[in-house]
Amino acid sequence: MTAMLNIKDLKAYYGQVQALHGLEFGLNEGSLTTLLGANGAGKTTTLRAICNMVRSTGSIEFEGAPLTGRSTENIVRLGIAHVPQGRGTFTTMTVEENLQLGAITRKDKAGVLSDIERMYDHFPVLKERHTQQAGTLSGGEQQMLAVARALMLRPRLMLLPKSRTTKTSVNPIWDTEEPVMELLINQVLAGIATGAIYACMALAVVMIYQAIDHLNFAQGEMAMFSTFISWQLMQWGLPYWWAFLLTLIFSFAGGIAIERLLFKPLAKAPVLTNVAGFIALFAIINSVAGLTWDFTIKQYPTPFGSAPFLGSQLISTHQAGMIGVTIGLLILLYLFFQFTRIGLAMRAAASLPESARLVGINTSWMIALGWGMAAAIGSIAGMLIAPVVFLEPNMMGGVLIYGFAAAVLGGLTSPLGAVVGGFLVGVFENLAGTYIPGVGNELKLPIALALIITVLVVKPAGLFGRPIVKRV
Repeated sequence: MTAMLNIKDLKAYYGQVQALHGLEFGLNEGSLTTLLGANGAGKTTTLRAICNMVRSTGSIEFEGAPLTGRSTENIVRLGIAHVPQGRGTFTTMTVEENLQLGAITRKDKAGVLSDIERMYDHFPVLKERHTQQAGTLSGGEQQMLAVARALMLRPRLMLLPKSRTTKTSVNPIWDTEEPVMELLINQVLAGIATGAIYACMALAVVMIYQAIDHLNFAQGEMAMFSTFISWQLMQWGLPYWWAFLLTLIFSFAGGIAIERLLFKPLAKAPVLTNVAGFIALFAIINSVAGLTWDFTIKQYPTPFGSAPFLGSQLISTHQAGMIGVTIGLLILLYLFFQFTRIGLAMRAAASLPESARLVGINTSWMIALGWGMAAAIGSIAGMLIAPVVFLEPNMMGGVLIYGFAAAVLGGLTSPLGAVVGGFLVGVFENLAGTYIPGVGNELKLPIALALIITVLVVKPAGLFGRPIVKRV
């Protein structure tokens, strides 16, 4: 049997970053095919490449006709309907106008009217809201509208991203709904798992902030570079945990070296000079990583596996491992700062540098140790998140923003607050993306930025931070 859709050696690119690497598969008429993979594996990119919405190379044939070189609108006219990730509904138009747009390439007016009624039969809630603006629908209702609009084309091939719909509002064409409580628990647990990464990054941010009173804008790039080091060590044949340990040592030493060589000379420089130093460090590390390992996406192994944790489908072993490592790291830091001489000295140097010097503490080296520990903690975050987002030089950009949000939320003076803030940000962004209409994955990052602004306005010291009070 000749496949309806044939894909050979498909490669896709976002700028310099290669997202697909020689993908090949075929789809037969009447079949249902599912692309499986972690976030960032290229599932959505594959659908976009089929519709020529992303730069790609390779061969794509639909019913024997090549799609290469065709515009997206011409590909749609061949009978390929694509429901975009994020729904893509026309939010300022009514539900019925959205359905009419789905059939805009059709000439059979009677058939279009009949199909609109058929969509209302499949999705009764859309009929109830047929004069309502699409932007006022809930997230689930907008997803129904996006699917219905694609079906209005009467497509030969339909491309769907993963989605959730509501049983109470849909007459089953297919059944993919998770029970409400299971969905809520799943989103909370997934948020805690991703929050563990934000917590690690927030910890690193807080440690450097306590040492020098500045935010390290290059913290994410330092973590990314360390993760590439661990990946390279594994490529050379080292077992995961040996590579992990050596990377921690490298990161610790690298953090100290950066402080000694770059930021110690800037200790008394104006704030903007330090900011320029952080930006320069960001650009240098990113460019060196790209030059050394290029900008193609690389797979990174997980030491915890990806099977269901304790037999539960709600959380994977890797997610459980991320949570466990973060909690263990917090406990170790607490023990270090509370029960060791160096930990006590570092706390004193961060609190009152002049008084610390008066009792014999070398505050300069305490700052350097803080940089080393922050770099090592950041590297742990990078090595934990790399199996999820895949390894490439720009992988930590969004993570750093979430880390800043977590640090501000918990308090820039509180390591405990940084961890709690990380977990809260992870849960909040997941629940917002799932339950707030119109948010989805695209607006999760702006939510983190809005959270930073809100916390700074309402409680500048954060949930666990201590307001700085000076006698005048």
